[in-house]
This record gives sequence, C-alpha cells and structure tokens, in this order.
Amino acid sequence: MHLFKKILIFIMLSAPLIVISPNESKAEDYFIRKGHQFADGTLNLNHWFMGNKFEFKAAFNSSNIYSLPSSEQADSNKLFGFSDCRQWAGESSARFGWRWLNNRLEITAVTHYDGTWHLHEIMGVAELNKVYNFKIELSEDKAFYIYTFNNGNPVKMKRDCTDDTMLGYFLYPFFGGSEKSPQDMTVSVWNKPHANLALEKAGPNPLKAGNPLHLQLRIGEAMDVKFEVFNIIGQLVYTTKPIRFEASEESQDFNLEIPGNLSSGMYLVRPMGLLDSGPLPGFVVGSGGESYKLIYLR
Repeated sequence: MHLFKKILIFIMLSAPLIVISPNESKAEDYFIRKGHQFADGTLNLNHWFMGNKFEFKAAFNSSNIYSLPSSEQADSNKLFGFSDCRQWAGESSARFGWRWLNNRLEITAVTHYDGTWHLHEIMGVAELNKVYNFKIELSEDKAFYIYTFNNGNPVKMKRDCTDDTMLGYFLYPFFGGSEKSPQDMTVSVWNKPHANLALEKAGPNPLKAGNPLHLQLRIGEAMDVKFEVFNIIGQLVYTTKPIRFEASEESQDFNLEIPGNLSSGMYLVRPMGLLDSGPLPGFVVGSGGESYKLIYLR
C-alpha cells in the first residue's frame, strides 16, 4: 500500500463520525479566497460520514458569478460531498458540483469511481440568494448513487462498491479543477454535524474489577445500543442487552458494568447500534478503530 493511502486511512479512522442534518436557522459560510481552491479552514478537516442518505441545504450569491478562460469556464466546482467505499476521494466519492456558465449558476452531479472523474451535466439551475435542497442516497442494489436537486428529477450515477452504507470522510466546498478562484467568494451551507454513533471518551483505563467503565457517547439518531466485550484474540466474552438511547447533540454518559469473572488482560469494548437497516458499529474517536482497548485488572 502506498504511503499516502496508509496516512489517509489512519486520518480517516482517527476522525469523529458525523452525519449531515440540515438546520435552516444557522448557515455556515464557506469562504474561498482569491487565488485559492480550498475553503478557509477545511484543508485539514477529516470527519467521518456514514449513512444511507446525505442531505444538506445551500445558497449561492453574487460572489459566485465569475469569469475564467473559455477553456475552463465549463469546469465544475465542488460543493459538498463525501469519499466512499473506504477509499480516498480521487478513487471513490460522490458530491454535488456547481459552475457559472451560460450566464446562470448550474448544479451538477460529480462522482469518482475506478479512480476516474465523472460529471453529469446538468441537474438544474440555482437562483442567487435562494436556499436549495441537495440529497444523495443509495439505489436499492447499493451499486448507484441517486442525486436529487431541490426535488427535481433524480440522477443516477455509478458507485465504486455495493457496501450497505456510504462510508468515508467529508468533502467541503472547493473551487475549480486545476484553476484557482479568480476572486473572493462564499457559499452558504446548512450542515449541523453530529455523531451518528461514536464513543468519545472512556475510563478509567486500566480498569479495576468491581468498578464501572464510564463512557461518553455521541448519539445522533435514536437507537438501541448494545455493548460488546472481546478478548485479545477476538472472542466475544460479554454483551449487554440492547439499551435505548435518544438522539442528542450533547455527549451522553453511560456506566458499563464489566463482569467480575473476567481474567486480567487486554479487552476490546465496542458499542453496536441496532437499526432497522442493520447493525451500526460505533467508532472510537481518536483511537483509530471501532473498538476501545481496555486493560482490565482483577
């Protein structure tokens, strides 16, 4: 595996799991400076996305009217999206695009699969200073993305895998292909990040027998959660009954009682969401994986 991919996978596994939940009361303005491509503050953002649907709202303004050499004017800028199939964005990704062309702001659908760029021209036209809905979801067979712009006709784009859920890191507003922004510009996006199921903190570690393991969980969707404990060779040694958690924007505290008959040693603790669409492993923020490594002392 190339060094770049190893670094990318490490970054992805170390990042919090978040999903998009539109909130029209608060927009986030992404500012792209003249001569730049990345929106300010997004170059080193690496946040997980996991789900079967990706939704947000966005609005454009007069700063998005621009002029480039004729050979580049038709290139699509990037709005918002995600990498997928546990790959980096240049190999597998889905996102909406936009461009100022034909004296109007056109919305496009953009994907990468097999490491190749694909563009659907065009999904629709956005008026300036008006909020629009954007949605990407999976086809029934999971092999395609279904793009919808403001409840218009859906567009179907090929996907790079058939995993049950879309899984990768967020892609933020970006200007151009190779060209850089000819002026300062902003795009407003309504996106309230929160964890779908993430274990943010746990302790104490090491844990002495007879004491509970205190967990801080981020739950972005009401669900039943069970907690599984594995020994170091991967054998399941303990599991709880499903416990109901309600969605919350704040961390939720939970005390996990570890059986006192376990031997001293290293164990792996994993939260598992139980959804209608199937099991959802919880990610451990900052640990680089789905399980929390616990030292247990008798």
